[in-house]
Amino acid sequence: MNPSKKSIRYILHAFLAWSLAGLLAPVTFAANTIWLSTPTDGNWSTAANWDTGITPVAGDTLVFTNSAITSTTNDVIVAANINAITFAAGGDAFSIWGNGFILNGNVTNASANAQVINTDVTLNGDRTLIGGAGLTLAGQGTLLNSGGNRTLNNWLTNGSSLTINNITLSEAPATARTLTLQGEKGNTTITGIIANGSTASGTMTYAGGGAVTMNGAAASTYGGTLNVNNGSWLLDFVNLTPAVNLLGGTNPIALGGGTFGIIGKSTGATFQTNGVLTLQGNTGNGLTLTNNGGAGTTLRVASVTRNGGSSLQINTSAGDSVIAG
Repeated sequence: MNPSKKSIRYILHAFLAWSLAGLLAPVTFAANTIWLSTPTDGNWSTAANWDTGITPVAGDTLVFTNSAITSTTNDVIVAANINAITFAAGGDAFSIWGNGFILNGNVTNASANAQVINTDVTLNGDRTLIGGAGLTLAGQGTLLNSGGNRTLNNWLTNGSSLTINNITLSEAPATARTLTLQGEKGNTTITGIIANGSTASGTMTYAGGGAVTMNGAAASTYGGTLNVNNGSWLLDFVNLTPAVNLLGGTNPIALGGGTFGIIGKSTGATFQTNGVLTLQGNTGNGLTLTNNGGAGTTLRVASVTRNGGSSLQINTSAGDSVIAG
């Protein structure tokens, strides 16, 4: 049976009404959102603080330039993606507080000022930090390695440094993960602890051309290997009391063309114990101990495994010692 003209007209009207409703329905798209120079307050939830007049949503790229208010609070995006964060050229020094978020892209600091992100930050992929000034990531929180093995590329230049508070290597129970810190020029300071985050032992790898310095007030608890494939990994005991095992107490160390160093506390003796020290094949490596005016620095490793073509240069100051076994 052929439909009547009346039924065809009814169907057409219904379709047009449905289509129009879809067009008019409010839709929120991810966008570049710029923090204004004269915001009402420091809260991200205040729509009037942004150039779009809309509160940021998950997936947005946030841009910070010059502003009368530079201490800002993420009180709207909770454990959701931020596509990227840019601190624009010529911009002020900002600090970001509040809710933690998932970093779904890179952080760029094009300004001449150091920038501070104090929230928890989750890495759900390999990420790059770009710029010519310093950056603090998870300064009052934790950098979480999530969903797999991740690489954090530090491409801060001009002598700038990256500062990270705590690092957790895995969010998944019984799943070991590896976090690789990489970069040709920028140095990194870890002011907190490194933890497994699961019942499995995670791994830290450094493959940069600068130095990573751990100087926290508490001992790290992760149990896996520390790989130093380039540059230097330094344990600075300045804030740890007593000065014993800043890097756990059993972690194996594998040197693949890098240097492992200890800077002792300026008072009393400093002790660090680790698992097997492995020298990767065909690499030149270093161990450096500095007593820093204290009563001597001691590094004890369970044993040393030397692969073909590898070498180890040991530099110590008076009263320092390296013990195997």
